[in-house]
Amino acid sequence: MQKKDSNLQHQLLFNYCRIGSVFRAVILVQTVTAIGLLFVHDSFFNWLAHFAMSNSAIMPATLLWLLIGCLCKDLLTAMPRSVQFIFGVVIGASMGVVASIIPYFLELSENRLSFAGALAGAGLSGLLLMFASLSSAALKQIQTEAQLKVLQARVQPHFLFNSLNSAIALVKSEPKQAQTLLEDLSDLFRNALHSHDTPITLEGELELTRQYLAIETLRFGKRLKINWEVDNLSKTALVPTLLLQPLAENTIHHAVEHTTDTIELNISSQMVGKIVCLKISNTYTQSKTPSDHKSSKARFGIGLASVEQKLKLFFDIEAYFQVEKKNNLFIVEMRFPIHHS
Repeated sequence: MQKKDSNLQHQLLFNYCRIGSVFRAVILVQTVTAIGLLFVHDSFFNWLAHFAMSNSAIMPATLLWLLIGCLCKDLLTAMPRSVQFIFGVVIGASMGVVASIIPYFLELSENRLSFAGALAGAGLSGLLLMFASLSSAALKQIQTEAQLKVLQARVQPHFLFNSLNSAIALVKSEPKQAQTLLEDLSDLFRNALHSHDTPITLEGELELTRQYLAIETLRFGKRLKINWEVDNLSKTALVPTLLLQPLAENTIHHAVEHTTDTIELNISSQMVGKIVCLKISNTYTQSKTPSDHKSSKARFGIGLASVEQKLKLFFDIEAYFQVEKKNNLFIVEMRFPIHHS
């Protein structure tokens, strides 16, 4: 059974604690400040001096905005997104006021541009929050498309009929195994029909992949050999749904179905510090393998592109995704920071 979990980073409109969020906020504020100052200076050195002076106030205010948001993360999680947006804009406006009066108190400026600072802070924070909202909407769309493709794969006659035929064949000889197969099939359909707006633990995603592969193992027998190497620490990581299943299905559809040789599917996961290293690889027959990385993604279906998009939208710049062909293996490797349930 799939277990759904809540996740702060996907309930939050904007994750103030994430490295990517901090980087994006700093870059946006720096860029807007630099461009704005170009309109009031015709000398490069005057512009540079003013930019440096402005940063002495703007950067602390920006980091304080991020710090307040990070400290209020648990509180914001329980709020509607509209309230989170208002919170972010109000705090941004307040930090804009702070940034505008710091130079005055440090006697670096004779003007208190509190109102202008409030507008600038509100505007910049609003832009960041709207970007986060668009990213969240993009992830939801990708999840919905992936869910539809999984459902379409489930109802394809060859998968459904072969699964049912395998269960029928086992009813008399191995009734318990037949019951397990039907339960796995039921769970897979339930998962395909369920909403995937919220992430699950890696353990839950691994279990769904096990159920799918258990059904396919009965179908292909010795033609499919599966090796698992998953440590317990990485199982608690939160991941977007349908992260592994599409990759396992690619192996079946593009490797196992096209050869009578034994295909080895290897799935491994381990913790390295606070980073989860997840790898799925399979052997292949030379005639059915893409010749380069670019054709790999085209040949092995849009599942790869979907998984990569979900991973990068979910973990932002902290995500790592690589596809390669090496030593007679087709390898997909992912790395991402651990976020516990």
